[in-house]
Amino acid sequence: FFEPMAPQFLDLPKEVMELVSDLVATYTLSHVSQALWVLLRGRHYRSRHAEGAALALEQVPVLRTLHLNLFLGAQNNLGMEDAGAQALAALKEAPKLHTLHLDVRLNVRELHILHLHLTGNFRELHSLHLDLSRNIIKAAGAQTLAALKDAPELHTLHLNLHSNAVENAGAQALAALKEAPELHTLHLNLHSNAVENAGAQALA
Repeated sequence: FFEPMAPQFLDLPKEVMELVSDLVATYTLSHVSQALWVLLRGRHYRSRHAEGAALALEQVPVLRTLHLNLFLGAQNNLGMEDAGAQALAALKEAPKLHTLHLDVRLNVRELHILHLHLTGNFRELHSLHLDLSRNIIKAAGAQTLAALKDAPELHTLHLNLHSNAVENAGAQALAALKEAPELHTLHLNLHSNAVENAGAQALA
């Protein structure tokens, strides 16, 4: 894509380069040249380990999108490392973060860590994909997640809460997400959570 038009493309203004990078929402463009690496580094970040979460912390001032997979697997359920937890807690203050994909299946072992990750300002966040399946966050964890209703720009929310024992009380707490001022797309997986009619009615 870049080879036949590289000279012309690389002469584009910095502002245009930034717009292109944000449009494709990937770090690929930052690897085209040293100049683009300096200009675009840290805007879009992807990692599959807790150390990557700590590295993402270094990019908080410029971070736009983050895809972070911390799924440990049933055979290696050691919980989230402190460094990763602290980094994720700092993300709530990221001034330009607008898209967050976070996979923490079989990982969050302490409710207070979940609280650190997902409550805070998130002033610019507009898309959140969160997989918390098989963490047993229970109703108290669902109440923590309900605080996302206060994210002022959030318009797309995918929550996978499969096998978390949230029950009716948790489902009723999650119903508060409907109050999010800009939310127009909500995907909520509550399979295997013992949610009965009272919980389902609250979410309807």
